[in-house]
Amino acid sequence: MSNSRDHHHVPRFYLKHFRDPNGEIHHFNKENRGTGAKGPKGTGFKPDFHSINFGPYENAPDHGSLENYLNVAYENDQAKVLVEVLRHLEGPDDLPAKHRSMLAEITALMFLRSPKIKESFRPFAEQAESEEHTTLTAEAFQQAAFLDMLSSDEVRELKTRLLLRRMHVLTAAAGAFFWSSDAPVLLYLVDSQGLKRLDQEGKYGLNKPGATLALPLSPKHLLLWVNGPSVAHQRETCPASFVESVNWAEFQNATQYVYAHQPFDTKKFPFV
Repeated sequence: MSNSRDHHHVPRFYLKHFRDPNGEIHHFNKENRGTGAKGPKGTGFKPDFHSINFGPYENAPDHGSLENYLNVAYENDQAKVLVEVLRHLEGPDDLPAKHRSMLAEITALMFLRSPKIKESFRPFAEQAESEEHTTLTAEAFQQAAFLDMLSSDEVRELKTRLLLRRMHVLTAAAGAFFWSSDAPVLLYLVDSQGLKRLDQEGKYGLNKPGATLALPLSPKHLLLWVNGPSVAHQRETCPASFVESVNWAEFQNATQYVYAHQPFDTKKFPFV
């Protein structure tokens, strides 16, 4: 059982597939435009992100239980399937149907387990702090609501909604590579030109026609869950211009860090 207070909202088993030959993940910091490289353990985490702490009159803070629950309940099996999926994608055939359910679960959990989703509980938390006769702070209410969502049926519900969609895996053209970020699951409209960002409305913003969740699986592969007409066969190679549009989307969606398997050439950034 891990006692670390550095809690990964982007799981290490996922980040491993964006490592360079030295085992490091290159990052770009949107706040200070700095670059660097670290291993998966030092990437994609926030201190106490999954900690349970309800104030000075409650039990001592619990920094490990939910982090370990997520590892056991989800990540161990997800890690094995992602390795199998990426190995299969090196061949010419479509993915076996058995992998579809787990890819939906990976996407759902990574979408919900993000700083942006956690921040969406802030208005509720501030209202609860002002209305409730309690010593709990808005931060405590926010954390409780976020953790309750992760331990409830919310992940299963979103997974089910994804399974009702078309699944595609796009492969980057030769010489082009997908980035990831500290908020890697994208909510967008997809067309032949690339991705167009959607505002989150309703239940996760998925009710709009054409709304798509996109998740880079590796530098070479992008997973799409499409609601509406198919934009591609299940397996299709996409041009470098499309890959660039996805990377721009990752940059926009990132809370602070963008990740890649090779150093960033910031001189070529059209958006910095």
